[in-house]
Amino acid sequence: MSNPFGDSAIYFINNTLPVDPLRPLGTADYTATSILNRIYATVNNMVNTMQNVTAAETGRTQLLTTWQTAYTVKMNQLHTFTSVDGSSDTSDLNSLNTKYLQNLQNRQSVLNNTLKALQSNIDQSNSAVNTQSTQGTSIIQTLSTLLSSTFS
Repeated sequence: MSNPFGDSAIYFINNTLPVDPLRPLGTADYTATSILNRIYATVNNMVNTMQNVTAAETGRTQLLTTWQTAYTVKMNQLHTFTSVDGSSDTSDLNSLNTKYLQNLQNRQSVLNNTLKALQSNIDQSNSAVNTQSTQGTSIIQTLSTLLSSTFS
């Protein structure tokens, strides 16, 4: 009697695991396949999460760089006051501007240090993602070997 769904028909047990009706598997095989699928999904989720963390850190870097640029623009807009008649009012204004400039430079320096630390974190995150991807690939290759030896 021929299969009404064709030779390549795939049935689903509990709508989760594909099963070829022409090649029945035992209950233990479903459990093994389910475990392997869960391991793959876990590795995949872990790598995706780490990539999302790295992307968020990169977004923060862009924000801090824009903030640092705003300080630079503000510092370039400061003026020096000169007096025509030699009054001390201009020296007071220049003193205030110098203090303000130093304040901006200090804040920019703090941002610069924060950016350096963040870049170090990003480098570590990228390294971790690459390591986990390599390990995940190794696990997937091992799972593929297990599946091919189990179902061949």
